[in-house]
Amino acid sequence: MTPQEMENGRRKIARECRNELLDIMKKEKLTSEIEISVLNKHLDKFKQLMTSEQLKKYYPVSFLSYTAKQIDKESCNG
Repeated sequence: MTPQEMENGRRKIARECRNELLDIMKKEKLTSEIEISVLNKHLDKFKQLMTSEQLKKYYPVSFLSYTAKQIDKESCNG
């Protein structure tokens, strides 16, 4: 798998996670427990697409959260 394919896969999973969090926020208040459970639900698939350098540098759950927030910024700003 090429690095670009891995990046696309990570972004797809982060987008799914973001969309799930947005759906929850429409229905109820988002608590940290709910956010953590949603992140953990997507974490295994996301972790498989992280490079060894990323795994050494970042905590996978933090990197997933960061990527989901970046996608949210991109979608809100155009």
